[in-house]
Amino acid sequence: MLEVKSTSKGLLIPRMSGAGSISNPANGLMFYNTTSNEIWYNSGTSGSPVWEAIVKDKYWTSSTPGLFYTLNPGDYVGIGLINPTYQFHVKIFDGTKTNNPILTLENNFNSGYTSMLFANSNATDYSMGVDVAEIDNSGTAGTFKIVKGSGLANSSQGDGSTMLRSFSNGITDINNQSRCRVFQQNNTFILGSDDPNGEYGQGVSYAYWTPVYYTSASYDQHGEFALMPYPLGPPLTAFPYNGGVNPPAYYFHEFTASEDGYYQVNARVDFAYVEYTAINEEQAEISPITSVPVQGGYVSIAIMKRDASGVNLMYAQGNKLMASGATNDNGDPVEQNNLAPNVSDVVYLKAGEKISIWVWQSIFTNSIPLRVRNPDCNPWVFPPDHDHPTQVYVSIHKVS
Repeated sequence: MLEVKSTSKGLLIPRMSGAGSISNPANGLMFYNTTSNEIWYNSGTSGSPVWEAIVKDKYWTSSTPGLFYTLNPGDYVGIGLINPTYQFHVKIFDGTKTNNPILTLENNFNSGYTSMLFANSNATDYSMGVDVAEIDNSGTAGTFKIVKGSGLANSSQGDGSTMLRSFSNGITDINNQSRCRVFQQNNTFILGSDDPNGEYGQGVSYAYWTPVYYTSASYDQHGEFALMPYPLGPPLTAFPYNGGVNPPAYYFHEFTASEDGYYQVNARVDFAYVEYTAINEEQAEISPITSVPVQGGYVSIAIMKRDASGVNLMYAQGNKLMASGATNDNGDPVEQNNLAPNVSDVVYLKAGEKISIWVWQSIFTNSIPLRVRNPDCNPWVFPPDHDHPTQVYVSIHKVS
């Protein structure tokens, strides 16, 4: 109805610092806001005006109609506010809706994933969301996951990428956590036994704190425990704990933390009531103990922590157990007391710090061995028994 033409002039609409002075503005009324330097219009009614800005490049535009929308580089998107300060900025404007989520991802299918990707061009990608198809032990579908990678996928314990799985029954599984369990096998350097001493392991000298050697792993999630090559030996060499000086590299059968955190450490050994007699530096034989235990002597176990500077300090000592002086009908001493000390504690480790297990015996002046398996154990129940000893072991699990 009105046509205005010009090739050298423009249209100057009313200018003001805000809409507060306009009463009962009509729907569609426009003015130039000199405060924000934007053209504003009333998208509401005259009784309830809603002022919005017509601003270049701040609206979403369709790059492919019907498929997706993009923003111009550098634009910020706001929901619930006019001037967002982040690339995607959501402001809660109704605090009464406490049970309503801010963001909802809905999957209307019974398969696939409802997930979000945190993509990094020069760093590791991470994904989190619900695996719709994965079923827990109760038969309920839907497992929440956090995964290292660009998307969710079928996961299993220790698969190297799944960091967390939370099942619908409430059980949460922290995959790929630092954890290990190692143990000591029998000492093949010992001579003079019918079964070549499959029952006995490392020898422990009198009145020395001695590091325990571990030869095999039940599991070691991240290869953090340095094991001694099997067969075990030599059995008679003992290094005394002398106030923080590092032992030779030969004794480094330690757990080295990959990450900072708190680690639950549980360890146990079992001292046998026999003694080692040296043949040469690398071989020994066993013989019955004919002397009574040293008065006041005991066996014990301890957790040692070695920090980044190499200082080895006792972190926690376990129970101290004394041997009995009782004899049998032939007058020989018999083992009446429990000689299987254990220790358990939570240790804070920084990445690179180490844990080792040390033992002590002051009950007999000669070296006595650790018992790595129970000779009364039925090998057909747990075959082969010598490969799965239960007497000398340590387990270390990261708990936070």
